[in-house]
Amino acid sequence: MFSMHSIYMNRPFLMEHQRDLEIKESNREKRTNDLAATHFNIGDTLNNMGRYNEARSHLQTSLSIKEELGLGEHIDTSVIHSRMGNVLYAQHRYQQALMEHQRTLAIMESNGEKRTTNLAVIHFNIGGALNNMGRYDEARVHFRTSLKIEQELQLPKDSVLH
Repeated sequence: MFSMHSIYMNRPFLMEHQRDLEIKESNREKRTNDLAATHFNIGDTLNNMGRYNEARSHLQTSLSIKEELGLGEHIDTSVIHSRMGNVLYAQHRYQQALMEHQRTLAIMESNGEKRTTNLAVIHFNIGGALNNMGRYDEARVHFRTSLKIEQELQLPKDSVLH
């Protein structure tokens, strides 16, 4: 559940991103990487406000634009898939969240991402989805991988993964 404080704090960001989108649409901007980024920013902010259905719509638009531009395998696109996975997870759509997080992992690996905090977080997210689906053995593998990466990176005990 999101607090009123969280919603209130994110409102100015949402208004700014929506204004940016209105300007781009009024200029009849073509489907560009910049337009994809604007939809991502709106989707990310709506996610932070707990407005998941709206967030999904903007994230999906961002992904569609990236695909049209031939950037579906670009590392930046993995962030959109990850955020989409987080939105779906929050909606208890664990199978769909798992697919988005697996897509994120595949893009990251195909772009040569090795031992990074982002990779640890994605393994953690995959583990969480699998755990909520009752696939405990598979979840344990991803949680362990996440922990191993975290230890290799020597992340502090108060990191995101704790």
